Amino acid sequence: MRHHIMRVFIAVLTFTFGISIFSFVDHFIAVNNSDVSPVTLVRLNSDEDANEIYRLLVHRKFIFNDEVWGLGINYVIVRESDLPDGKFENFWERFYKKYPKSSGLMYFSKVGFNDRHDQAFVYVGRSCGGLCGAGKYVLLNKVNGEWVVTDEQGLWVS
Repeated sequence: MRHHIMRVFIAVLTFTFGISIFSFVDHFIAVNNSDVSPVTLVRLNSDEDANEIYRLLVHRKFIFNDEVWGLGINYVIVRESDLPDGKFENFWERFYKKYPKSSGLMYFSKVGFNDRHDQAFVYVGRSCGGLCGAGKYVLLNKVNGEWVVTDEQGLWVS
């Protein structure tokens, strides 16, 4: 029993000694917070920036399958429900019947932003038939408040 009491006493003494040293060190080695400015959160409007990027990409000329494809042409923004039903069979035939002067579909992924919100990454694709289409990644940087395409990486062509 005495042996057990002696262990508890040493444990309490060690704990108390450790706390005392920690308090002593903390008292003399305090951080001067006067040199640290408070963090201010910047409110970023990702949706507004994403829409600006989509507008830029829609109007930018892309080269798909050695064909320059971009808008200076009329275009229609469609939802999935505007397209022919999801059956693959005869999709393009039904698509071009509904949109006879179309040069195909252009589609985008969601835009991803870096932490500073001055760089963006998006996937751009184009489909125009069974063996007609391409896809690429596009990197954009915000320069003087405007989004600019800085790099493109082709991924697939059919």
